[in-house]
Amino acid sequence: MGYSAHRKITVKERILLSMLKGSSDTTSIIGDMDDVVGTTILHEIKQLLQNHFIAKSTDGGYSLTSLGLFEAQLCERYNLASATMETFRDFWLHHDVAAIPPELMVNIGALSDAKIIHATPVDLDSVHSHFIELLSSAKTIMGASPVFHPDYVLAFSELLNNGVKIQLIVTPEILAKIKQVGSDSLKKHLPSGDLQLYVKDEIRVALTVTDKGFSLGLFDLLGRYDQTSDLIGEDEKGITWATLLFRSVLLQSTPCESCL
Repeated sequence: MGYSAHRKITVKERILLSMLKGSSDTTSIIGDMDDVVGTTILHEIKQLLQNHFIAKSTDGGYSLTSLGLFEAQLCERYNLASATMETFRDFWLHHDVAAIPPELMVNIGALSDAKIIHATPVDLDSVHSHFIELLSSAKTIMGASPVFHPDYVLAFSELLNNGVKIQLIVTPEILAKIKQVGSDSLKKHLPSGDLQLYVKDEIRVALTVTDKGFSLGLFDLLGRYDQTSDLIGEDEKGITWATLLFRSVLLQSTPCESCL
């Protein structure tokens, strides 16, 4: 993914990022930026030396100092976050993101390889069917759900019977719906710990994280859950980000070993 076109990266940042990737001599650094005048690059290198972000190395090139490494890593993370925010601009703009902790917002670049799946007039069930598909290939599942569908209970029951481990956070309303459709198939897995159930009064994300991928749904700005679009991903850094989001919800939840 490229960096956001709405934010111009400075020459200083480009030098630091170039060195973070391995370029260390003047020729290599200038070669990485053929759209910038060489004298401008040399001026910025001089400034970076004076500010102790880089130092001359024994081979005549340059190396990042500890300060420079901090600065380069921060630049890379910020630029990737900015680009990811822009890529999914409409998704963020039309949804309530307040439930995402600030530290995960800053690291939103971890979702750079994700994609949006939309329901369409010819495939209204695309979001739901993708969710069921994600569950079907899982060996472990972590879920936070403010929404309900009868298929969920059936899917979770079959997965638990096949040895899948599930951690599930639901609202009191969703717990009542699970009981209403029949919870015995889930209840029998609580003593073994294969199913770990938690309750939280309010959940503002619909999140599923498995060993294979993740799916994130949000509420719209009017407080209604949006069933028409999910952010999904299968790469390791996206799964790690989604896992941290799940754990942030889990910390605010109450274990419910005898609820069903």
